[in-house]
Amino acid sequence: MDVISVIDELIDDIYSLHNEFEGEYLQERNLAFNLKKVGFTEIKDNAEFHQMIDFELSQLQTFMFINAYRLAYNSEEATIRHRLKNIDTIDKKIAYYAHKEKSMNKIPLLKGLNDFLGVRIIGNNVNDDLAEIIALLDQKKSNKIISRYYHRDDGKYHALHCYFKKDNFAFPWELQIWDELDKQANFADHDRHEEEKNFR
Repeated sequence: MDVISVIDELIDDIYSLHNEFEGEYLQERNLAFNLKKVGFTEIKDNAEFHQMIDFELSQLQTFMFINAYRLAYNSEEATIRHRLKNIDTIDKKIAYYAHKEKSMNKIPLLKGLNDFLGVRIIGNNVNDDLAEIIALLDQKKSNKIISRYYHRDDGKYHALHCYFKKDNFAFPWELQIWDELDKQANFADHDRHEEEKNFR
């Protein structure tokens, strides 16, 4: 199976998992926060919001304990890994974006809290097949399989980021698509970016 076929299948599997999680595991959640309209300063010290985050992460951990095998691909063309955000990392993100809001306009929660589940595929020939992969993502977006995607190509970081979102009241999941040749530089840039958030 070539890398485009692996990406195609992976996107459909993440979409199915996200729909199942939203439908089965979060029925008790009453998210009264529109993630597109509410900013980080508004929820930084909001106990209800933080309780909701704790519930979401607990449910997601249980869900992925049962379903992680569905993202375990055996492919010579790509390596696929996933991880769950932990509460400390989320708290750092909230503090980081709330601090940024002091010097700029409101930043929607969707911008920073969009990867409680993050999946990364590092594949061979992603850069060579970029036009075909983007055409695939356009199709997935038209069919509402992914909500949006963008091609980040700045400095030493090169990747496609795709998001799965039910609506503005549900936290998105993220898929990153990397080329094997960009792996070392991307990890270095990712670590630098994460260090920027390490303050209170």
